[in-house]
Amino acid sequence: ELSSTLPVDTDAFVLKLDADGNVLWFQQVGGAGNQSARAVAIDDAGNVFLAGIFAGVIELEGGTLAAQGKDGFVVGFTADGDYRLSSSVTGPAEVVVEALAWDSQHRHLIVGGNFQTSVDVLGSVLTGDADNDWDAFVASLSITGL
Repeated sequence: ELSSTLPVDTDAFVLKLDADGNVLWFQQVGGAGNQSARAVAIDDAGNVFLAGIFAGVIELEGGTLAAQGKDGFVVGFTADGDYRLSSSVTGPAEVVVEALAWDSQHRHLIVGGNFQTSVDVLGSVLTGDADNDWDAFVASLSITGL
């Protein structure tokens, strides 16, 4: 059964079904605050990556992601549904991860999204225009050990 951790908040989730539509596994990506999935990518080995936007916290096996306001997230699970990795994409204003894709050799996960003011993507800070309009970012994540 899928249910939110708090009745007034929304959680994201990823669900794997077999060919007959039976649930093989699901993972809830949630906690206090709202979490919304915007993108999913699957590699050749069946590992699943989910991305989106969240406010509050995301509680995962590997720890907690805490938003500064509304931040982006990337979460990875193995083909069997086990937790593998998580990362937040943060900024002083709103940040949302909207797209995931693999490079041609499936060595790097390409992450794209939008932000206001500035964004910290894996330690690299990008600054947008001064009038607080939305700006875009694209980053490449090296995924090892999966």
